[in-house]
Amino acid sequence: MSKIKGKNFEILKILFLELNRMVTSVDRVGSGFYDAEDGDNSVKSTALALLLYFDEEKVLDKPAHLRNLVSSIIEQELTEEEFDDLCDSDKYRWKPPYGATQKELVDKINRAVDRM
Repeated sequence: MSKIKGKNFEILKILFLELNRMVTSVDRVGSGFYDAEDGDNSVKSTALALLLYFDEEKVLDKPAHLRNLVSSIIEQELTEEEFDDLCDSDKYRWKPPYGATQKELVDKINRAVDRM
């Protein structure tokens, strides 16, 4: 078994800890606020709690930082052209439901919760 050492291992530990914090926090919000009996109010409370978490914990900044850490390792292994090709190969982008009403958004969240 190969051992990861040095700076790369330290980066992996940071990645793991940050991702673990985010995943467990989002899971706690999802399970702590969801109440099937409360319907839309439960969904709204969950959504508001997630927004609060994202704001207070600077969740939008963290993935960018983590991406920079990972790219520093990947860039050591690839040429500049290979790295650019890798970045260009990922075409997926989530499309926010701009123009949706609040009711439509709540319905989408309810369907997502039902799939869990």
